[in-house]
Amino acid sequence: MHVETFLDEDMEESIAQPDEWKDKIEELGLEGQEKLMGENKSPIPFLALNKRMVKVLENALPQKDEISEYSQSPIPMKLLSMVGLAVHEKYFTRIEVWHSQSDPDPAIVGRTTPLERTEDRNETVYLLGLWGPEKVSLEELEKKAIEKLKKHYLLTIKEARANLETAAENLDAVVDKVLDGQHVYFSVNI
Repeated sequence: MHVETFLDEDMEESIAQPDEWKDKIEELGLEGQEKLMGENKSPIPFLALNKRMVKVLENALPQKDEISEYSQSPIPMKLLSMVGLAVHEKYFTRIEVWHSQSDPDPAIVGRTTPLERTEDRNETVYLLGLWGPEKVSLEELEKKAIEKLKKHYLLTIKEARANLETAAENLDAVVDKVLDGQHVYFSVNI
């Protein structure tokens, strides 16, 4: 079993000694650093995912369960420790396990907005860890997601092409519908 955490080791001091860290940034007047920490907590030490990587993980691991509801496989102790840190420090409003029936490598992510606001464009999603039978890098997950999306869109394009060819072969019927006042729509939903 391979387990990978995404705790920024450079942030360990700010986690272990949050008061010293906070005092030092206040002493130095580092307002930008103050914005990184919430009220009485250290800055989030996990990997913040850019929008592309969120989409990669969502495509590779489309099922999302609240961590309390996840039951597909045991969560390794090393990752439970990361979850414990996140819960103790109140870094996230939600912690989820993203997984797939076809991929044995789930991910634990932290989200900063409540469930009812999951489409919040300002939300930051953090990766706490991955686990599975073998090591899978983020780059490999991205390749898997790209291949999955290529297959999906190729099928969508083929279906759209077939529908348009059918309409072209039955152009008289299409024109009759238009002349009878009916709407005719041609669309490709990708």
